[in-house]
Amino acid sequence: MTVETLQAFNTIRTNEEALVTQMQSGDPLDRLSVLDIVWQVTQETRGLGQETFDEIISSRGREVYIPPPHEEMRQFELGLIEQLHSQDERERNYAEATLSGFTAWIPGRIFVDTLRALDDPDILVQMEAAWALSGIGIRVTVRALEYAIETRGKDDPRIRVNIAYALGNVHIPEAIEPLQTLLHDENEDVRLAALTAIGQLYAQFGGEAREEFGRVVMGPKEGIVQPDVVEGLQKSSAPIQLQAAITIAEIQNPGVIEKLRDTIIHGELIPLQLQESILGVGTLHADAARDQFQKLTKMLGGIVTADELQEMADVGAIVDVGKGRLMRIHSMVAEVVHSMNRKFLESLDLPPTNIPILCAFTSNVDSLCFLDSQVAQKIIDQAIADAIEEGANLGRSQDDVIAEILRIAHEENPKNVPGKLSTRAHVIGCVLRMFTHSGSKKSIVDREDSPGSGKRLAEWIGQTFHPVRDKLGGASAQMADFLTGIGEGNVAVYTQYHSPIQAAAYRNRRTKFFRQADGASFVTDFVSGESSVRSTDPTKINFPIERTPGVKVSVNGDTIEAGEDADREIITTDYYDQDGHAIDFEPLFFFTPPVLEEVGRQMRYFIINGPHYLQRYKKDKYDRIAPRLHTQLQTLQQEGVKIHFEFSGDTGRKTGAGEWTGIRYFKDVLRGTVASMGINHTELRDVVRSIHDDLDPAIEATAEESPYALYRNAVALATYLGLDRLHVHGHSIDITLRRNTSVEGLKKEQHATFHAKQRVGEWLLGQKSQYPTPKKRQQSPLLKREGFVDLMKLAEQLAEASGLEGVDKIRYMRDVAVNGFEFPKAEGYSAVIMPGKWIYVPVEVTTSAGDTISAAAFAQSGL
Repeated sequence: MTVETLQAFNTIRTNEEALVTQMQSGDPLDRLSVLDIVWQVTQETRGLGQETFDEIISSRGREVYIPPPHEEMRQFELGLIEQLHSQDERERNYAEATLSGFTAWIPGRIFVDTLRALDDPDILVQMEAAWALSGIGIRVTVRALEYAIETRGKDDPRIRVNIAYALGNVHIPEAIEPLQTLLHDENEDVRLAALTAIGQLYAQFGGEAREEFGRVVMGPKEGIVQPDVVEGLQKSSAPIQLQAAITIAEIQNPGVIEKLRDTIIHGELIPLQLQESILGVGTLHADAARDQFQKLTKMLGGIVTADELQEMADVGAIVDVGKGRLMRIHSMVAEVVHSMNRKFLESLDLPPTNIPILCAFTSNVDSLCFLDSQVAQKIIDQAIADAIEEGANLGRSQDDVIAEILRIAHEENPKNVPGKLSTRAHVIGCVLRMFTHSGSKKSIVDREDSPGSGKRLAEWIGQTFHPVRDKLGGASAQMADFLTGIGEGNVAVYTQYHSPIQAAAYRNRRTKFFRQADGASFVTDFVSGESSVRSTDPTKINFPIERTPGVKVSVNGDTIEAGEDADREIITTDYYDQDGHAIDFEPLFFFTPPVLEEVGRQMRYFIINGPHYLQRYKKDKYDRIAPRLHTQLQTLQQEGVKIHFEFSGDTGRKTGAGEWTGIRYFKDVLRGTVASMGINHTELRDVVRSIHDDLDPAIEATAEESPYALYRNAVALATYLGLDRLHVHGHSIDITLRRNTSVEGLKKEQHATFHAKQRVGEWLLGQKSQYPTPKKRQQSPLLKREGFVDLMKLAEQLAEASGLEGVDKIRYMRDVAVNGFEFPKAEGYSAVIMPGKWIYVPVEVTTSAGDTISAAAFAQSGL
């Protein structure tokens, strides 16, 4: 028994009155803290079971009615739970008095309050109560969880998923009944959780209990799989099929494998010989089934002994079964999800740092356009008609224009898609391609024979795609505005142009703006202040075009249907002068050196976005601007400023681009000056490849799409630039590298990122951050399935890279998954790994979410 559990036992026995009072608190955090104590206690008692509790209760001389094990008992216990929530005070009192005598280790009133907490108005209290009750392991807790499924969980899949995993922790056969019901749930995550829990439950039983449980799952005839479980194999997606196969294989029954052959494509999910080998593993002990354990050991390449395999089963191992597939022997899902959610809750309300932060150089206005099932076809039809008209003016036929649109829309290789858009056909093709491929960022340019045509094309986009509203854009402006909005009181932004339209786009008017006042000083005013805004400044307007899941359009008889996730194509423009010509933007401070030195003395953090504009220059201009920017960054660095670079722009050299510089500025400007950086997972892969090809062949670039490839590329980029910190925001997991840090440093980084995810989630939903965070605004406690899988894959590959094998490897994997970071290295980079969480609210637009999370986490990182 751990020290923490002993403390929990002592607390719950000696502070019953105080804990009962705390459970009545209006603050959900108070109630959660009590439930956490109950959960710790029940983890030590969960294996006792109903009969042991009955004996303990009887030995105390309590007069408690324990009904016989049949339907009458079930109805009696469900009735008690319903009466506990009755409007009739007499019924509630009877239920409280009866239920308070049902537990051996938990004081009766706290047990009753824990049952009530399943109906708490706060969802996290409900979920914590389910886990606390799951460890008690008596029938009435199962009935309480059944009741919660039908009440609070009826319209909320998060609650049903949580209860399913909790039922897998109950350790009595009665838990199978509600799990069988959940196998038919309309939500796939609920079905997956139920299948996982069934396998967990069965693995806990032995002897007659196992036989009884097996009959419930497998059906009355030997080898006949229960229809509920077969349905999981036949009618669901691959993750459900895989978990169902694992669940069935864990249930010892001689006819299982034959049935599996009839119900799944065994070659695609689990190799047939492995199905036979895992039969019994996780359900029998190595001492009783030595041959089976040794057979599986051989299948796994001999890296573990049979006894080590048993220990893996005991600790809830995930092992590699070949060809990149992962197979659960015992599920770690619940533990990892619970651990990550606890860390998330600890991170919610970090106080603002009030560190002086400056953001530069990019700002614009985003005109948001949306394509859904109601408007998409109409907009695309009009756009194509306009493109045909433009094509005719350029001497192109209608067939040529439509063929170009469809060629771009169906192009598999992104390198063959135009990155610079100069015609309406280019725009339409890229928008349609985003229906079936990942969205990207493209820029508007003039046609070579038509100066000013880029501005006219941008105006056409605004007229044709019907923006629904404008919002602040540009990474620097957004990050400054966001940080002010979450309470950071010492944030300023500097951009070269700041028009009235631009100023009006800021949400938080208390964001500050830098201007040089004269040759020897600068002024700071609010973004809408008179000294900040210039009516003659141009405004840069970009067009994020988002499409909803599943929307489809028809082009010339060709139906293009979008995927199941929303996506966007971002079309960027330029600043234009009065004649419609693009202004060659320069990412520089237009301050004198003494003024910039004073800026450095007043600021502690500098978040920079904009060096990608250097990619647009020809060699002579690059050679003038790049050294100036490098000198300015050195000036700030010498004054003690920590510089964070948020990546934007092209990721490498393009074929036929002439003098185009690619990412040469990484070497000429950023290397040795920036301490921290943020970049997304696809940009990272391409940037590291470009460094290898164009700057430093010694840098190892990995083209794979695995979580470990993400990690290796991150280390390569951080090493090349000499970073102390690198944040990679991905689709399923985020990885942050920290150099030469401690466990406390990694925990601080983890808290910073979870805090940023919560705040950005609010920002995406148009909410104003509040401290403390209202529980109804918190993100789901669940992890995205892809996030969990990639976390486990990365944990396994990190273990292998460290030379670990067998049980040591499994222990390391478990530590990484539960802690969310690898043990810090004395020298070099250590990784914090954060799987994605679900937001169960539709998000209208996600533009720049990753960049903003990256910057907000940097502000709290303690670097």
